[in-house]
Amino acid sequence: MFDIIAFFLKIVSLPFKPIQEVIRRIFKSWRRVVVGILLLLVGVEAIFCFLYVDDRLKEKTDLPDGVIADFVPRFPESKFRDFARNNRGFEWKHITDNKIGGTSVISYKLDIDPERPEKDFLRIEFKTGEANSERRQPYCGVYTDFSAPPYKVIDVSEYKRIQIRARYRPAEGVPSDAKPPTFFIQLASLGIPDYEYHEIEFTPGVAFPKPKDTPTYAFSDFQTPWWSKDNRKHLLDLKRIFRVGIVIKSDEGEVSGHLDLDDIRFVK
Repeated sequence: MFDIIAFFLKIVSLPFKPIQEVIRRIFKSWRRVVVGILLLLVGVEAIFCFLYVDDRLKEKTDLPDGVIADFVPRFPESKFRDFARNNRGFEWKHITDNKIGGTSVISYKLDIDPERPEKDFLRIEFKTGEANSERRQPYCGVYTDFSAPPYKVIDVSEYKRIQIRARYRPAEGVPSDAKPPTFFIQLASLGIPDYEYHEIEFTPGVAFPKPKDTPTYAFSDFQTPWWSKDNRKHLLDLKRIFRVGIVIKSDEGEVSGHLDLDDIRFVK
């Protein structure tokens, strides 16, 4: 009985065998197509990632004349001052030692320069906190990036130095013989750990220097902080710069005053 049924099913299925073979081949070919499409997508994504990373690492600076920030007002006729921005349109931001238990405070705004009414300058009001028992140096400061996250780098290897016009005045009531804080210019290079960015100390005057007398600072003199784990390991890569910062540090604990900045630029 079972032999008859098996023979009958075999006879019935004979006309469908070509169709089954066609379906099997189509399915087998379709699997190859799907695998091919997936491999193509992976390849396209890999190429995109490569070009994106390559673009991050090779983007040329589009800062005319190397100017990082000259604080020329975007709306000179307005009664209200704009947010402080660099010359690529990105805002200045602030940092403090609050993350490590410090109490330093800082605020900043654009102000009008009476000597150069066509320009603004960046005024930074600050007060460094007390030095704590762990000998952590109080600090605060401002910085500006050249792009929105994820950060794009700029290549400034055609330049040799950076210049900044700056002046400092202690707050009212601070003794004239009080030791001022120390001021640093920082350059952030992609790949350098946070808080180990290369920096150089600068000394602001009591008045803005004339443009022709503005001091400059060689990139070759920038170093990572003294407490960096390995100063030799972190080399300043001028082709991977994504941030410039101004940091105020104090060895004497509480110090307050204001620091004015203008005309920050890379120079050859």
